[in-house]
Amino acid sequence: MHPSESHELWQEFHVSPRYLAGSTYTGDTALQPLFDQGWEVRDDELGNVYVTAPDFTVRVGFLPEGEDNDLWKITAYRDPFGGPHWAATFGAQTPTEVVEGFTTALAAAHARGDQSHLYDHSMKLEDALKPLVEAGWKHEFSQGVTRFTTPDTFASVAHTRVPIYKDDWLTMQGGPPDFYSFWDATYTRETPKTLIAGATKALADPSPVIRSAGGIPRTMWPHLTATLIEPPAHESPRSQAARARSSNPAPKIAEPLQTAPAQSTAPAPPSPRRRP
Repeated sequence: MHPSESHELWQEFHVSPRYLAGSTYTGDTALQPLFDQGWEVRDDELGNVYVTAPDFTVRVGFLPEGEDNDLWKITAYRDPFGGPHWAATFGAQTPTEVVEGFTTALAAAHARGDQSHLYDHSMKLEDALKPLVEAGWKHEFSQGVTRFTTPDTFASVAHTRVPIYKDDWLTMQGGPPDFYSFWDATYTRETPKTLIAGATKALADPSPVIRSAGGIPRTMWPHLTATLIEPPAHESPRSQAARARSSNPAPKIAEPLQTAPAQSTAPAPPSPRRRP
């Protein structure tokens, strides 16, 4: 029996493996590293949120009402009026922790002021993929594709080279083999490897993530482990429900984000949430 069949939908669980946990349906945690650095925040009437670096070299979109299945789109520019220098996209069910790992590394690189968020040769790709090796992922190479796969085969990271076009890219995928792709993420050739390392480290982390019973993807039920997070023993059912409503509210569009005072002068950002 799945948690949502025997518990209230708001009750929270520790879920593992995280690559099957799906999205949290809110961009708050993944956008917070950028908010903390004073990046400009705007949203539209649909609830899409757009965050721009102060120097206009990076744009981040959280797009719950976008035109395709990419919930996140991130692009970087050498010239604000030119085409993207690199781009990264994350599908709708990409675990938010993976996106957060990437944006945390992005915010840190931009804050250094040395252009390392655009050009970073301090790390090789094999070093960015090292967290997968350390986590015991299988490694194989075939026809220009270097692929890392979890022992259960439910997640993979692939680096594809096309020498004839002098191009390559990196993709991440999650979901059982009989699924085309439960979620995916893509990074173009020039994406700094330190940013990719932030995502691979978060992806390979074996620690469980927190999801509400109603937010755990039904199609993943047979493949994951969910452990109920018990409330304090002295807490009454009524206070439990009140606490859950305050800490895990129903999804809303463009609801103001409640954050601790930041050292930035940026306006209080909205709380982007994906419609269920």
